[in-house]
Amino acid sequence: MNGFMYDLVQRNEIIGLLENAKSRAFISENLHSDPVDLSLNTSKHELFDLPGAIRLIDLYQKAQSKLPLWVENMLALDRRSLEQCTAQAVSEWRCSIFSGRSLLELTGGLGVDTTFLSRSFEQVRSMELNAFLNDLARYNDIKLGLGNVERMTKDASAWKAFHPGKHTTVFIDPDRRPGSDRRVFGLRESSPPIMNWLPEMMESSERVLIKCSPMEDVQALLRNVPGIRTLYCVSLHNEMKEILLEIRSGNTEPELVAVEIDRSGTHTIASSDMPEVESEGVGEVLFVLEPSTAIRKAGLAHSYAGRFGLKPLHPEGTYFGSDRLPEQFVGRIWSIELQGKLNWKELKRIMKLREIDRIHVLRKHFPMSAEAVRKKLSVQEGGSTFLIILLDKEREGRFYLGKAI
Repeated sequence: MNGFMYDLVQRNEIIGLLENAKSRAFISENLHSDPVDLSLNTSKHELFDLPGAIRLIDLYQKAQSKLPLWVENMLALDRRSLEQCTAQAVSEWRCSIFSGRSLLELTGGLGVDTTFLSRSFEQVRSMELNAFLNDLARYNDIKLGLGNVERMTKDASAWKAFHPGKHTTVFIDPDRRPGSDRRVFGLRESSPPIMNWLPEMMESSERVLIKCSPMEDVQALLRNVPGIRTLYCVSLHNEMKEILLEIRSGNTEPELVAVEIDRSGTHTIASSDMPEVESEGVGEVLFVLEPSTAIRKAGLAHSYAGRFGLKPLHPEGTYFGSDRLPEQFVGRIWSIELQGKLNWKELKRIMKLREIDRIHVLRKHFPMSAEAVRKKLSVQEGGSTFLIILLDKEREGRFYLGKAI
């Protein structure tokens, strides 16, 4: 069966199951059931596509934390688009930052981004070449009552024909698997070829937003992409999710912003326009702290730590020491029970004395791997004890032994 026919079967299967009262009720009643148990113990004589319904239940369970709106409203989705789409929490953050009269999205996909950006833009146009995904997205728009979204099954290369005018924000989430399952990370390797279109887009639009891989090098982006007004490093629960470029015409110094999204909400936690604060330094290290992934990715770890008066444990590292527990620090924190110069024989004796046979090794600017460190100390990976090991400014080994807070 060719890919086009496969898409038709999948589209009809998904939307048909969601429109069938019996299958919809079955899915709703079994959202928290084990799909394997359902396939073994449910009557095969149901008057709907039972295997398809169980596959949807499995998808909804996987989507629960990433796309809760899709699960709550039993919206259409498929496995590949679930894997590749933006997390709902990140899309909600984005619509809280950007607004305007019109938005043109060049890579619509499942429609997660436009679903939320439609809340902050008066008119939204979305281009997506994959008719299957567009059908799923249109179905979801109807279910959510989104009347200001127009979805077009068009290639992004036709963007000029559908550009509403100067008061437009263009949003692009380039495909990082163009034509294959091999993932690429650079903008020049991604599809569509946004770098070729960018000069003309900048002239004809209010702003251009480009979602980049979290693996992209921040400094390389600043060097190679013209017109960056703001570069956002966005992490969700301390995991980097994306680098977002806001591009406008004109020459201004780019601002770097680190954003951490957690269960309590969104924090803009560091920005390059915040004043640098000198670290006063501390004596005894009672706590070791590491700023969040987004702060580190943006290269703002030292300026952020300086706001709390933290002491860098290595001049170029991202671990910091403190004799107190700072309030509202965003990142990881360990309470330190033991610290000192690295002496393998003594450290191994301490481990044995404390009956520690499992540890998590964290290392920065240290020549040995975590596995080699555990082997040297005759311990296994795991447990609740953390060993932070690094070279200090004199390039001498130091260790900090403690527990995560």
